[in-house]
Amino acid sequence: MSKTKKACIAVLVLNGFVLLSTAGVCATFCLPGADGAARFAAFHYYTTLSNIFAALTGIFAVAAAVRGLRGGAGTGVCPMGRAVRVLRFAGCSTVLLTMATVFFFLAPVYHFMPSLFLGVNLFLHILNPAASVLSFVLFESGEEFPMSSLAAAVIPTAFYGALYFYQTLFVGPDNGGWEDFYRFNMGGRWYVSAVLMLTAALALAALLRFCAHRAAKARKRRAQSRESGEQSAE
Repeated sequence: MSKTKKACIAVLVLNGFVLLSTAGVCATFCLPGADGAARFAAFHYYTTLSNIFAALTGIFAVAAAVRGLRGGAGTGVCPMGRAVRVLRFAGCSTVLLTMATVFFFLAPVYHFMPSLFLGVNLFLHILNPAASVLSFVLFESGEEFPMSSLAAAVIPTAFYGALYFYQTLFVGPDNGGWEDFYRFNMGGRWYVSAVLMLTAALALAALLRFCAHRAAKARKRRAQSRESGEQSAE
């Protein structure tokens, strides 16, 4: 089996897992809880929405993988069009931000680190982000992105941030808006949180881009090394 087909199978498995787990978790949010009411408020969280976004972009990755399995030898990764790559970049950047924010800010500050490894938290905060990022970096088409592509990765976070602050600051929970469940407006310093989150989103997107490019260059070097070895043998 060619390396391209192996990569396509990996993309199918990883993104199929993300799709199924995200659908399962969202289904539980729609079922009655202990109080008899569905937990639709869970769909207000960036964690939930970022996982849904990554899963939706994973549908395009799965479709590309199916096409790749039907194709020829390829280049050793799952072939994707540029538009799909940009979507995948944005989706994977959002779940990477989810994982990083929870591990390095929310869990230490609010002391719920152990619960990250239980129930839906395990899937939404760890397994789904890890599977999405691994698929993107290791097995999907490694064409280089210009620096301007970072904007595509930050737009979803910027949009959510605008919605979050509108719901918490301008509407408010007493008028049907959202509680400040992330406590980004502690002390009235919502603007500090906004700058920090956008900076973090940009930095993590740049890190993801860097890792994808490094992986692509490593694959290219291995391919060139194999070609040189074959030519020397001839």
